[in-house]
Amino acid sequence: MDTIIILFCLFAALTGYIIERNIFNPITLFFTYWAGVLLLVIFGGYYGANVTSTKAYLIIFIGLISFYVGCLFYYRIDKKYELKQGIEDKGAYDYELRYKLLYVIYGIVILFLLYNSKTIFEILKEGGSFKDVRKLYTNREEYNIVRKSPLNVVFKSFVSTPVVYLSLPVAVVDFFSGKRNKPLLYMTFTMALLWFINSGGRSVLLWLAMYFVIAMLIYRKQFKLSKKIIYIVGGLVLALTLLLLFTTSLRKGAFSLVREVFIYFAAPIPHFDYRISVINEMYPNVFGFGVSSLNGFIYPILFFLNNLGLMPYPDAYLLIRHLSFEELETVVDIGVRMNAFATMFYQLYLDGRIFGVVVGSSVFGAICNWAYVKMKSTMNQFMVVFYLVLIQKLLFSVVRFYYYQPSHAIGLVLLFFIFKKTMKPPMQLEMKGM
Repeated sequence: MDTIIILFCLFAALTGYIIERNIFNPITLFFTYWAGVLLLVIFGGYYGANVTSTKAYLIIFIGLISFYVGCLFYYRIDKKYELKQGIEDKGAYDYELRYKLLYVIYGIVILFLLYNSKTIFEILKEGGSFKDVRKLYTNREEYNIVRKSPLNVVFKSFVSTPVVYLSLPVAVVDFFSGKRNKPLLYMTFTMALLWFINSGGRSVLLWLAMYFVIAMLIYRKQFKLSKKIIYIVGGLVLALTLLLLFTTSLRKGAFSLVREVFIYFAAPIPHFDYRISVINEMYPNVFGFGVSSLNGFIYPILFFLNNLGLMPYPDAYLLIRHLSFEELETVVDIGVRMNAFATMFYQLYLDGRIFGVVVGSSVFGAICNWAYVKMKSTMNQFMVVFYLVLIQKLLFSVVRFYYYQPSHAIGLVLLFFIFKKTMKPPMQLEMKGM
């Protein structure tokens, strides 16, 4: 089964390239990524991971096919839309960053992270490590010296983390679009560094490197980038990669790089197999109906309604949230010790079993391809940032469906407020039509 899926992924990736003639379209990126992931799974026995069942592979295969169909279906819709709209100029508008608003938001987040960093430095000074910091940061069962208070945790979850996550693609697009606003870039790198110190998490380093590479491919296709820019980006990606390896050594001491890659990019598949077997055996009649996948948008609303005394959490919601969060955080032995990472198909499966995987994957595929087509036709900053945000979800889809986390959902909502819509100058429109 795994070989058949890999062949399908390679076929799908090739068709994406044939249609778009680039490697940054969502079809080619997504399926090249999954072909690589499944190849890693084949070699997973070396690390003692359990063999993934045929049923789990079949569910993943159905999800991948559904994503592919969703992408292709959008092409058909888009052609009909273009015929209906006639000669309407979709590129008549542009988007500009609200820099002053971002300075204020970033400044508040930096002050918050600096305040929390004092505690982290005390832990490190007393002989602790970033591994200890990470354990304290991810401990959701109680408040501690890192998770200081309910208010601190709320601000971290609903403000600082979403802002840090969103700031990364915003800074990258600002760099490639030629703006290169220095205060914005400096504040972004400061927040990313402070976020790592506060959380011990390495994801922002990996995501930032990915954003630079994908953005370079996008802008290099549309505009002629100087060799200096390409060298700068290459240097930044190399520096981020080395920093990622260094921070990993701080958290884990001596480690095997190949094993780390397997644990983070391949082990989620046998973990997914284990988790869906638990759902099938213990919760056969529990369905999320979209709540698990879209919890990131739902939870903030319910949180404030509950804390304002307007409405308690519904019992059905609490059960789905438990299966989406607390249950996944429990470490289990699947040949290797594993938790949290269970692929994007876990949330979709919890929501509606096979039907949830089909509908969720196809809709997500259509949205990703819509964002790509819109970005390619307009090349405005807003759409490039939007597409990069979605690409992060695609290239880490073996981890989870990210919009079950409030930090990513809030970041997406915030994206619509940090840009302002402007009319392109007449000269640009005339050149576009030439």
